[in-house]
Amino acid sequence: RVAMGADGGVTWLGSAAACAASLLGAGLVMTAGYTIRMALVVAIAGFAGNVVDSLLGATIERHFGRFGGSWVNAMAATAAGILSWRLGQMI
Repeated sequence: RVAMGADGGVTWLGSAAACAASLLGAGLVMTAGYTIRMALVVAIAGFAGNVVDSLLGATIERHFGRFGGSWVNAMAATAAGILSWRLGQMI
């Protein structure tokens, strides 16, 4: 059991919300006229960014107080950006 908002906490509800948000982003990409492949890149990278955020929150943020939530969010967004760039090159 994880308290709501805990650093690095992973719940089924939170994961489902992250998946839904990633799919929403992919849907927006589709409505903007991009291909389904690009939408898939957005969905994968968006969900992966959430996972990275949880991993960093559970490790670095929780155990090393000098790294706050903003730092963790920036690193997760960077990881998602790099992943989407690499996936975009592959398709």
